[in-house]
Amino acid sequence: MNNSSIYIFHIFTMAIAISCGKPTPETRQQQPEAVAEESAKEFTIDTRSTTLGWQGSKNAGTHHGTIQLKSGTLSIEKNKVTAGNFVVNMKTIVDKDLTDPKENKKLVDDLSGENFFEVEKYPVSTFTITKSTKSEKADATGNNYSIQGNLTIKDVTRNITIQATIVIKGNELTARSTFSISRKEFNLQYAKGKIFRGMGDSIIHDTIEFNLVLKASAQK
Repeated sequence: MNNSSIYIFHIFTMAIAISCGKPTPETRQQQPEAVAEESAKEFTIDTRSTTLGWQGSKNAGTHHGTIQLKSGTLSIEKNKVTAGNFVVNMKTIVDKDLTDPKENKKLVDDLSGENFFEVEKYPVSTFTITKSTKSEKADATGNNYSIQGNLTIKDVTRNITIQATIVIKGNELTARSTFSISRKEFNLQYAKGKIFRGMGDSIIHDTIEFNLVLKASAQK
């Protein structure tokens, strides 16, 4: 073997040694693909499509109507509600059962006045979620969430618990909830008896019932 052949042979064997000592991209150990953790989404309440119904009762019957949400947001993480805040416009109280315009206006004025919601002094009520628990299985009425939150009406704040049905599909959220509060716990007491022709606060039942149908979309 001549010197040129020996030189080429050495170069060839060195190349083989180097290639065997370093794994090629194809032979390197493959790492599992990293999956980014899903970040929280903020959903904004569609106030035009959301309805909040109310019903109050007395010994001789009931009154019912609606009130509008002013704004609201919900935080969603891993497809679960984790937080939320709602603002109710107390100046939008409407009665739906009294057909006489004068009686209807009297009721709304009384509810909006100083003995009840005092909407000029307290134009909004708020609800802030403090704890949200999702059930693995919905109950008999379809509720799959237990929501705790601070409800503020006038200058009184109480922590209440409500049951709700919440469905999240992509960037759309719908929710339904029926719940009630004790009006006396929020200092909603009627002393002058205008609504019920002089009978006063004693014939007005303590419970106010609410029915919420809510729609929200993820912020873009």
